[in-house]
Amino acid sequence: MKSAATISGMVTSILESILVIRYMVLESNALLMVTVMKVHGMRARNKNSLVPSDPAVRQAVQAARRSAEKAALVPRVDEQVDGAVTAAQVAAIKAVQNQIRVFHLFQLLFRTKLDGHVSIETPIGMDLDWERRRWVIFFSVLLQKILMFVRKPMAWFGSAIEYWPNLLSENHGFISLLFNILTGRVVFPKKGSSTYRTVIGFSDPRVELDRKIKPTDKKYHAALSMMAAKLAYENESCIQSIVRNPWNMEFLGFYNCWNEYQKQFSTQAFMFSDKTGDAELIVVAFRGTEPFDAVQWCTDFDISHYQIPHNWLLDRLQGVYTFGQPRVGDRNFGEFVEQYLDKPKRRYFRFVYCNDIVPRVPFDDSALSYKHFGTCVYFNSLYKPKVMKEEPNKNYFSLWTIIPKYINAWWELIRSFLIGFVRGPEYKEGKTMRLLRLVALVFPGLAPHFPQDYNNCTRLVTSPALDKRLV
Repeated sequence: MKSAATISGMVTSILESILVIRYMVLESNALLMVTVMKVHGMRARNKNSLVPSDPAVRQAVQAARRSAEKAALVPRVDEQVDGAVTAAQVAAIKAVQNQIRVFHLFQLLFRTKLDGHVSIETPIGMDLDWERRRWVIFFSVLLQKILMFVRKPMAWFGSAIEYWPNLLSENHGFISLLFNILTGRVVFPKKGSSTYRTVIGFSDPRVELDRKIKPTDKKYHAALSMMAAKLAYENESCIQSIVRNPWNMEFLGFYNCWNEYQKQFSTQAFMFSDKTGDAELIVVAFRGTEPFDAVQWCTDFDISHYQIPHNWLLDRLQGVYTFGQPRVGDRNFGEFVEQYLDKPKRRYFRFVYCNDIVPRVPFDDSALSYKHFGTCVYFNSLYKPKVMKEEPNKNYFSLWTIIPKYINAWWELIRSFLIGFVRGPEYKEGKTMRLLRLVALVFPGLAPHFPQDYNNCTRLVTSPALDKRLV
């Protein structure tokens, strides 16, 4: 029987390795990355220490952190950073931001020597003599500047969009809210409470695990990981409440990770084990990009990458599951990940649903050189899986797929009204998701990135061929 202190030490040990992975992908916009570890046979470490004891792991963590701190084309800062950040630090970063004018951006199109250029950080002596690559970098930096310009109104709009359904929920619907307003008994939602939900939570309100999927089933890890992926967007109180009840599992901790380069807490993660005491499984779930956080959306358009040492051990990982993951590295990085995570058995699974745009960016072409890695489990709009190396229409924008994408968006809207009758009430889609289906009639790649469809994929999949590959 493993004690709570032992489990906590194991979790800390796991976090050390997972932090390396997180820095490696440079905060990718995957819906979420979830790692599943077997606990049996692991050594306990000091639960208060986040310093790796293995020299190889320690070096990799340090190198990855240094690279991650540099891996941004435009210095960024959130106005509401933690109070520990001094005014001088914030002012220094904003001063650099203010130096980057439109004139400086257009210089990128004509300069080949970028050493010391104010709007981009490059290795000494790097030449950009390829015209197409210069244009790609120009638009990458420009889009990041635009996102940073609208970050405040975008955050305010997101807060209002998020607050309204919580207000309705706390007052048990619109009619009841009107009555409470008239009688002066309005219940105002409290951010940070166990009942407060994000837009992600309202898009797929399911919190119960699918009891028909047993821990011995091959798809159990994928289904559990998807639920953890969705839950990671919520606040700590909400996460803790759901993990303990109705999941009946052990909540091990919530982590708000500080990004020294951005001067903000830019990455959140939580951990839980399958049971109290003699735990056999620990899950680490990282939060993906929040819908109304412009700073995080900048990572979609940030095509910078750095070489990072590849010399640490990942033997303790049982599996890594991502849902809607974008491309995060080049061919060399993909080969390294596959070497350590897919040999001797496959442990990296990349779930992609239908026309989700995010797994198809940044583009896989000669200008950007981004590549996917791991086992791609692709689902069509009927939730039928197919294991493949790359999802169809890999760069999304193709003239041949325009009409099929819009036809499929109409089908998904119609399906949202039918699936609850066909598959059962737990698959019924709410108003938030149906609104997203309407938006998809104009932008068909957006709604498929939300957790509703990915959750359905992991619950409804019945494929003996896929079961043979899953861990």
